[in-house]
Amino acid sequence: MNELKWLRLYTEIIDDEKIRLIAFEDRWHYVAILCLKQSGVIDSENPELKQRKMAIKLGLSLSELDSLNKRLSDVELIQPDWCPVGWYDRQFLSDSSTERVRKHREKQKKEPMKRDCNVSVTAQETETETEKKKNSDSAPQKSRCPYTEIISLYHEKLPSLPKLAKLTDRRKTQLRKLWLDDLSDLEYWGHFFDHVDKSDFLMGRTEPMNGHKHFRANLEWITIPGNYVKIYEDFYHEQV
Repeated sequence: MNELKWLRLYTEIIDDEKIRLIAFEDRWHYVAILCLKQSGVIDSENPELKQRKMAIKLGLSLSELDSLNKRLSDVELIQPDWCPVGWYDRQFLSDSSTERVRKHREKQKKEPMKRDCNVSVTAQETETETEKKKNSDSAPQKSRCPYTEIISLYHEKLPSLPKLAKLTDRRKTQLRKLWLDDLSDLEYWGHFFDHVDKSDFLMGRTEPMNGHKHFRANLEWITIPGNYVKIYEDFYHEQV
């Protein structure tokens, strides 16, 4: 019997102003999208097949699905690729600890940046793992994340992307997580930024489609754990 998948749904959703901005039926659509994300449909390697599956699951035509994407994107509930905003901050690895995730994370630690990959799967680390990381901070060299150097390298390598004006606690957390897990050398960060530069979508060199707003990535966005893995696996890079 296949393992039943589940997700975390927080009670504050009923008071979330973004949820209250959308129509009642779209609130159900949003919950359904959370389910599709957790089940892996949204991470499908075939974009066309993904759209068809989502339309069937939600009971919508393809044109209605595009309209739904725009409505939910406009209130910043989802990203253009359907990934719910904040997904990797609220769902944890222990909730769906698959062999595929484990193997992928091991592979990430061995390879700082792979050029030719496919699509993505990832999950947020558990609270227990976070505590282990905190306890291991006594390892002096690796635990000291060079925030200033990383930001300077970002500005140098990607001058056309938005400048980072303030280093918030959230941004520090994201940078430090990548420093500890994958990019433990500034040379690796340079390779990562070079890889970002090869994506027309991330660099804002593509025209918006289906009424979406023009998109251009920034340092905070590309270091969100789920987005980083997708960049790592060429999800946002044109297939040659």
